[in-house]
Amino acid sequence: MTRSPIAILGVLAALACVSPAHAQSSQRILGGSTTTIAAHPHQAVLLAGDFAFCGASIRDATHVVTAAHCVMAQEPGYPQIAAPASMVVGHSTDDLPVAPDNRVGVTRISVDPRYLRRLDGSEYDSAVLTLSAPIPLADPSPARAIPLATAADAPFLEAGDVVTATGFGDTAEGAQTGSKQLRKVDVPVVGDGPCAGSYGSQLVAPVMLCAGEPAKDTCQGDSGGPLVADVDTTAAVSLRLAGITSFGEGCGRPNFPGVYTEVAEANTRAFLSTAEPVAPPSVNGVEPTVTGTTQVGATVTCNAPPVAGANPAQYFFYTFDGQAYTQFAVSTGSSTTVPASALGQRLNCDARYENPSGFDKTFSNALTDVVTAAPAPPPVMSADPPVVFDRVRPRSRIARISCLTGNCIVSITASDTKPGAVRSLIVTLSYSRTKCRGRGNRRTCRTDRIKKRLPAGALGRGRYRVIAGRLAPRRYRITVVATDRAGNRQAKAATRLFTVNRRR
Repeated sequence: MTRSPIAILGVLAALACVSPAHAQSSQRILGGSTTTIAAHPHQAVLLAGDFAFCGASIRDATHVVTAAHCVMAQEPGYPQIAAPASMVVGHSTDDLPVAPDNRVGVTRISVDPRYLRRLDGSEYDSAVLTLSAPIPLADPSPARAIPLATAADAPFLEAGDVVTATGFGDTAEGAQTGSKQLRKVDVPVVGDGPCAGSYGSQLVAPVMLCAGEPAKDTCQGDSGGPLVADVDTTAAVSLRLAGITSFGEGCGRPNFPGVYTEVAEANTRAFLSTAEPVAPPSVNGVEPTVTGTTQVGATVTCNAPPVAGANPAQYFFYTFDGQAYTQFAVSTGSSTTVPASALGQRLNCDARYENPSGFDKTFSNALTDVVTAAPAPPPVMSADPPVVFDRVRPRSRIARISCLTGNCIVSITASDTKPGAVRSLIVTLSYSRTKCRGRGNRRTCRTDRIKKRLPAGALGRGRYRVIAGRLAPRRYRITVVATDRAGNRQAKAATRLFTVNRRR
């Protein structure tokens, strides 16, 4: 089955056609000053046309380091790494647009596999891009590689130590005016305790580093760029890549420093320093099939064809009633038992393949024979059997919420244990909004509870997608109630809280 992921890069490519004065992700750092590529020769950028949507750091002539969220595309309900051909890296410049001679393509994108397994957090936000041609790293080129920080550099990354961030991001929270010049800002490292006091569970201290102060911070458009520490002022080469710009609450807000992927963390550094990261698996054209006895209570197996350099890690089983697919099992094993709800329907399966740089999912169109009933037990004399009505309520689950600059995709799965199917979903988005008015020295505030109904688009196989666009940064609650064809309504709504932050 062909895939149709909603690519973040497609959105950015559209923005590249907008003039800098009106681009949605403008290009400056908050509270800093302009600087030169000679002072920061490791700086690189990810480009969509002439638009720089993320930063990067030169690891060596054929690799750059950036944030994982900068290179992710999103198929509803399932994460995807963007196609390498959609990426362009700019280097050797402190001025936009990047000259053609300073642009290079990408042949491979590798993402820390821990990031792909932790779908609802910002941990392990790092990626390595393999370039289609080497970046010149000797005179007269201004470009230079930067070494990765190690555990030995920890004494230079304690609370209060000054580090430097660079990029082409916004100079103010919500700013929409662009800058052609590279900028830098010197900010102090913030200890794990105070940072966790601001971010709570969003901060995973062992793999994250906090830095910033009021009015000095990275901002939107700086994601993936370098946070650099000077670990030895007496050495000829003393700068180290200490962090990768990841996320933050607003820009330059008091008590909310920027959060960075900590490069010196052992597993992060091991991934980033891999000489030649392997490519994530590619499963185009691979189609698994179901074998076994298609009978209620029998065992069936999802046969996933071999893929070079990757192994099946998870299997998804579905029934098909002629109109819609309904998922009935997810397993790390390739076999499952046919449930009674599959009676009279056909079966198929999908599979997830995995390797050390990511994973991909196959989608199958092949259907097995119609499921038959289990062998009948010996007859037992009894009264007339009661008439059985469908009184089983359907279920729904919010599988994933993925947001980019206020535009969120909600992936939902819904199922009904009877042979019928889910008929409809009611999806509600709610949040609190406070409005204040001042008259003279008096200020009054009112908090309203806002509720909105959102349409759900059916993707088949019991999967649905809801798009909530242009959400302001705040806390939201989304609820889902399913109704089946017999009119049974979900007993308890599926509910999930999520926060829209301003990503860097």
